[in-house]
Amino acid sequence: MLYTSRRQQHSKTVQAKLRTTEASSFGQDDENEADDVIEPMELEAEDERIHIDYKNKNILNDISDLFEICKKKCGLKSISCLLYMSLRHVGITYEKCDDILKTIGGYTSQTAQKWTEVLVNGNFGDFMVENRGGKHCSSFYDYFPEIETEAKLYSLERCGQKAADFSALDLAHFIDKRFYEESNIVKNDDSALIRSVASCRLDLRRWGAKFDKNSQRPYFEGHERDDVKEHRSKFVEYFLTRKANYYMVTEGENPVWKVPTANPPCVHNCYK
Repeated sequence: MLYTSRRQQHSKTVQAKLRTTEASSFGQDDENEADDVIEPMELEAEDERIHIDYKNKNILNDISDLFEICKKKCGLKSISCLLYMSLRHVGITYEKCDDILKTIGGYTSQTAQKWTEVLVNGNFGDFMVENRGGKHCSSFYDYFPEIETEAKLYSLERCGQKAADFSALDLAHFIDKRFYEESNIVKNDDSALIRSVASCRLDLRRWGAKFDKNSQRPYFEGHERDDVKEHRSKFVEYFLTRKANYYMVTEGENPVWKVPTANPPCVHNCYK
């Protein structure tokens, strides 16, 4: 009889578990649909790659978004322990791991250490017994498609405003308000948002938004193109240099008309 090592037994157990998980993964939510089509990516030359500052604190927002996606696929425990074990393997301290994991929405180091001990020194079945991983039910927007449509329009409108102060938190509050209006449920003062800020960041990404590297404000692709920025600057500059020719309205609670001081006087009609 051939001897089977502990590593081989462990590998067989993992493969069997993965086959079971794959068989039950039919019908995952819309955040997993992007995996249905995998396109090959061409490797770029080293000097053509875009530099990424991994030490920039804002990179944690991107890590948090990716963590949220992975959490929905394989569960919070598995991905937290994977990151914790990897970080400890390369020499990151227990305390630093705790800071990183909590920042991106994972387990604390204490909880991750406990489950890592079960995985490494205990029974693999005990580690997998909860089976909380993988979201196999309909998504929020499957039940409220009209809220998704309104949320998209709201995001586009806010991103297009001059103030540019829109954030994923604003979207989360908008969705929360619309949910309680649609469901006719009275919200308790201590209730959490119906859709988390992390989920709203993923919503914005799915709808085509990108996040500014410094401010982390969302914007939709196309707004940042050089030709778009140049045209917008010329458009605004045209009116700024001719504002003495236009009838204008003062700001404040009691606005009044300002008569143009240059000739010819003009009236600018704005259609929305």
